[in-house]
Amino acid sequence: MDLLKTRLESLLVGAVGSDLLFERVGYFGANDLAKALKETFASEQRVCFIVPAGNQHANTRTRLDLTSVRTVRLVLLIADRALDRVHQTALVGGPANIGVLELGDLVIDNLVGHPFTGHADLTFEPGAGDPLMIQPVDAKGGNSANLGRECWAQELTAFAGIARAAVP
Repeated sequence: MDLLKTRLESLLVGAVGSDLLFERVGYFGANDLAKALKETFASEQRVCFIVPAGNQHANTRTRLDLTSVRTVRLVLLIADRALDRVHQTALVGGPANIGVLELGDLVIDNLVGHPFTGHADLTFEPGAGDPLMIQPVDAKGGNSANLGRECWAQELTAFAGIARAAVP
């Protein structure tokens, strides 16, 4: 996952852009997402959080051995900040925003279209992607309407290894 984080941290805006696509890329568990977004709201425009979503094993058993192929599932939570109340520019872009729909497309295009140098077996397969609004809760237990972030939740799957064992 460090290679994925490094790749995401190095993406630029535009083909020859000088600005980084994301101001912050980090790992966060599902329980920490609202807190992470609240902490980055005031200081960072575009962020991408890598959220582990689990492992999957595909097993094949013969009379003599067991083969298990493991894949890792994760979700990229991509967020763009917009100060408009309906968060339209955070979703589709505007004068000061790229928008999460375009950010998601740029990330997928890069991950699928550019192999990881020196790691030919490392591929990230895109799965479902969905818009997501994370609305922080204020101190009184209500929603903080202007602190929400429009997000894009993009599922990815990566090959994580193969194990073989003799069957007794």
